[in-house]
Amino acid sequence: LRVGHSGAEIKFDDVLADSYLFTRDDGLTIRLAHEPKFGEKTEPVRSWLYDHKPDIVLEATFADEFRLMWLFDAKYRIDNKSDDVEQDLVPADAIYQMHRYRDALVHIETSGEQTHKSRSVYGAYALYPGANDQNKCPADSRYSEAIDSIGIGAFPLLPSANGDNGCLWLKAFLQKQFAKDPVLTKAESVDRYL
Repeated sequence: LRVGHSGAEIKFDDVLADSYLFTRDDGLTIRLAHEPKFGEKTEPVRSWLYDHKPDIVLEATFADEFRLMWLFDAKYRIDNKSDDVEQDLVPADAIYQMHRYRDALVHIETSGEQTHKSRSVYGAYALYPGANDQNKCPADSRYSEAIDSIGIGAFPLLPSANGDNGCLWLKAFLQKQFAKDPVLTKAESVDRYL
């Protein structure tokens, strides 16, 4: 890990170096970083041509050393042109940005003289101020199929009086991703994470 100083500011080569770290007794490690900046010189995850700075990066390293990243980006508006009267939705450009984030960030691993590139972002999600009824099943979300199928979507996120109702769908999503003992079918066990 290399560190550079610029006045009172410290810059790490590893953009997730200054993140919150959570560990669990089964070997799961989660790093949570606020506004890390990925660019042409960042390691091991970088982007080409332009820098990318998602609001929240959640990186999970599982007991078998497999590593995945999820990106979350706060959007402070809803789609006021939508015909959906059941749910507040995020504007379409927010979903487009989630595609860009996921596709732009590439993990570079060098072993000897060979360089391997892989997509490190498993999913990218907009967080928006939707006043949706989250007491319904998360599958009732307009974004659930896209979240399950391609790892792109959005979660409504609002404070609530009891402190929980405004984030139930996001909470269910995270619990599913990090279940201690996931029940897997034979087909799922082959691609446990992907």
